[in-house]
Amino acid sequence: MTFIVIVIENFLSSVTRLLPRVSGAILLFFTAFLVGTSDAVTNPDYALYMNSYEYKWTNFESGYTFLCSIGRSLGLNYAAFRMIIAMISMAILIWGVLRITKNLSFVAFFYAISLFTIDAIQVRNSLMLSIVVLAFSFLNVRNWQHYLTTGILIFLASTIHSLALAFFIPLLLSIIKLKVQRVIGLAMVVFSLIMMIIGNIFQAQLVGGLQFILNIFGSRSDAGKNVAAVYTNSGGSIVLFAAFLVAIISVILVLYLSLDVESNVKMERLTQIVIPMVLLGLVAVMMMEISSDYVRLLRNTSIFVFIYFAAFLGDGQQLPLWLNKRGIFFSSCLVIVAALTFYLQNYAVYPAATDALPYTIQLRVNNE
Repeated sequence: MTFIVIVIENFLSSVTRLLPRVSGAILLFFTAFLVGTSDAVTNPDYALYMNSYEYKWTNFESGYTFLCSIGRSLGLNYAAFRMIIAMISMAILIWGVLRITKNLSFVAFFYAISLFTIDAIQVRNSLMLSIVVLAFSFLNVRNWQHYLTTGILIFLASTIHSLALAFFIPLLLSIIKLKVQRVIGLAMVVFSLIMMIIGNIFQAQLVGGLQFILNIFGSRSDAGKNVAAVYTNSGGSIVLFAAFLVAIISVILVLYLSLDVESNVKMERLTQIVIPMVLLGLVAVMMMEISSDYVRLLRNTSIFVFIYFAAFLGDGQQLPLWLNKRGIFFSSCLVIVAALTFYLQNYAVYPAATDALPYTIQLRVNNE
């Protein structure tokens, strides 16, 4: 119940703009506390992480394995190590967000209602994403030193979770001028819509063709089966449509707002980062045709959408959110994005997270 109360308080802070940094920090550190206090009975991945830590497995990336070795050398049991990693992860995320915007409560609110419940299970992803956010915060200043810093941090994040390597794509695309990015973005929107229509009309033919190609050339032995499962299963079609909505709403909103930022150097630079991010999310949806697990790439890009709107709505605008008509509209769109992201992770793609959910936010307590 405490989690829900703090989330509501953060919502009020976002609306009124009262103590946004304090409110946001309290919520994010509380989510870290919830991650640290989870257990093997109610958290689907807890036992895997605990066994890897205690038995000195090397089944995860080298950076995470190195952190585990440090924890063991300090005499920490897994519960203590997990709590420390969770707190460090949130501290890094807060640092990264505050380097971009002071509107921390806005980001914390949307993080809590969309990404947190799955990050509480996939702890490596949480730490990796925090480092990536910090990495891109350095691009507020455009010079080779900051690009090098960003690249190094992304590489370090990839040693925690290899998915971080995908963020080198937005890093490279952020060099492109904003006007060119808009053209690329519009082309991607049109292309994705065409592919969505073609996919629905010629579904059976596409599935057969993709299966045939992937069974011959695919590096994943189950790629052909994944395509069939995604397209022929009615739930899979809903998953793809929900993921497409998350990506397309994000792209359209960011492209629309990009028309208003050219007089603001800081926002223009941030826009040059976020447009490639949302396009990466759109690509992730297309990759979900091969494996639904690529939804985690879509969800990771969504935090940059929340940060972008926090900066746009919170920095330099005097009206509180509830008196800002554009703010209400954009925030409503973000609620849809957050709700669909929550659905995709906790119900559609990772159903085990559904059972863990009430324990994650402490609506239920494990007495075993």
